[in-house]
Amino acid sequence: MNSVSYSRIMAENKYYPFFELLATPLRMGIISLLKDSEALCVKDICESLGEEQSKVSHALKRLRECNAVWVEKKGNFRYYSLNKVTIIPMLELIDRHVMSYCAVCRHLGEKDRNSRT
Repeated sequence: MNSVSYSRIMAENKYYPFFELLATPLRMGIISLLKDSEALCVKDICESLGEEQSKVSHALKRLRECNAVWVEKKGNFRYYSLNKVTIIPMLELIDRHVMSYCAVCRHLGEKDRNSRT
């Protein structure tokens, strides 16, 4: 396939920008944290991931633009949670897919978990 065709396909593909949005280690780290939490403020996310506040805030902004995360203001703090309508079910579907069909992803996930212990 030549590059013109590939570029056109990517420009017309609605899945590409969505998955590209999620395909950074920081954004995936935020999603993983929020998957296991009811809601977290930026300070908690920064401490958990060991990242600077500006980087986390920028990543959250991108995730909010796609409505992958929701924000609720309480006093001086903003609390972020995953979109429970679409993102959490999608993550659960991916988990089922990996466990049933994708030995490569399952192996990489186990390898990652073992390296953190």
